[in-house]
Amino acid sequence: MERNSYGRRLESFHTTGEVAGVGGDVPMTFIRAPKITRVGKGVDILARVVQSPVVVRQGAQLVVAFHPELDVDPRMHRPFLSL
Repeated sequence: MERNSYGRRLESFHTTGEVAGVGGDVPMTFIRAPKITRVGKGVDILARVVQSPVVVRQGAQLVVAFHPELDVDPRMHRPFLSL
């Protein structure tokens, strides 16, 4: 992980993207977000933004590099709840 890789608060941004298993464009708000810089064996990349993984899963662990709690769309909460 690379801390604050997507910039400081002033460089924060909002985008949408597909997340495998979630469906449709999911809102993604990046505020001082860490960047996933490498992924090991057995880790599934579920979403990317500009070629960088932003949602990964390994077994019962799910990592998200953005803040799904800042958007009104509940779809990114469902994978967490299903674990």
